[in-house]
Amino acid sequence: PLSMVIEGDELIVNIGDWLNREDQARDLVFKITKEILKVAIKSGNDVILPYLVTNAQQINELEQIAVSEGSQFYEFV
Repeated sequence: PLSMVIEGDELIVNIGDWLNREDQARDLVFKITKEILKVAIKSGNDVILPYLVTNAQQINELEQIAVSEGSQFYEFV
């Protein structure tokens, strides 16, 4: 119950002119995703991030958020 899926591709299409500024828009989506993740975890909810790994540092950041909030982090490939 109340588990949340945070899908970056669903978020990016809501950013104006994202196709012409894709790198900036993807950076913004990652920042937004991290904040949503923090709120959901602090609320005691599970979070699913369907995420194509293109930047290992970003995955590390997501894992650190989970760990810092006392949550478990699972990665499925």
